[in-house]
Amino acid sequence: MLLLLLVLLKGVLSKPIDHPVFLNVKDLSEEWSRFIDDVKVLFRGNVKMAEWYFDKLNSLYPAVQFKWEFSDKSTIFLDIEIHLNRETKQIETKIYVKPTNHQLFLSYRSNHPDHVFKGLVYSEALRAVLICSRKDWAIEYLKGLREKFLAQEYPENLIKEQFLRALEVDRMDLLFRQ
Repeated sequence: MLLLLLVLLKGVLSKPIDHPVFLNVKDLSEEWSRFIDDVKVLFRGNVKMAEWYFDKLNSLYPAVQFKWEFSDKSTIFLDIEIHLNRETKQIETKIYVKPTNHQLFLSYRSNHPDHVFKGLVYSEALRAVLICSRKDWAIEYLKGLREKFLAQEYPENLIKEQFLRALEVDRMDLLFRQ
């Protein structure tokens, strides 16, 4: 069984963890990624194996406590909602916005050159294209994003122009850029 396992490291590591128990997790994982103190693992095993592993890991390093959660459907890692699609046997992703993130963008009335506003709208739209594995999810996100930019008095035509420009970019070109 493939579990989607989200591992959150709590605390600060003063040295790399080199204990064999820690290193062996890579044998149980399909994928391992880390960003600062967050680690995402696609874990090959069952819940009991994961419980054993983290109990052992937490007993080895009392100063650092690992918290974990799992799902056989979806989980959140940073600003990405990750879904396991059992029908297609693929991992799908979409943008996750924390409830506390009000997405307050730079006001259009602020004193900045025009290219700053265009770049902001375009980069946010391009982020949707990059993170959302399905185009309908990207478009759904952009609809909400449009409202946030309108609330900051961005012109409708600027938003539309930059969204269309971003939607023309092939996601694969973004993912596998040379």
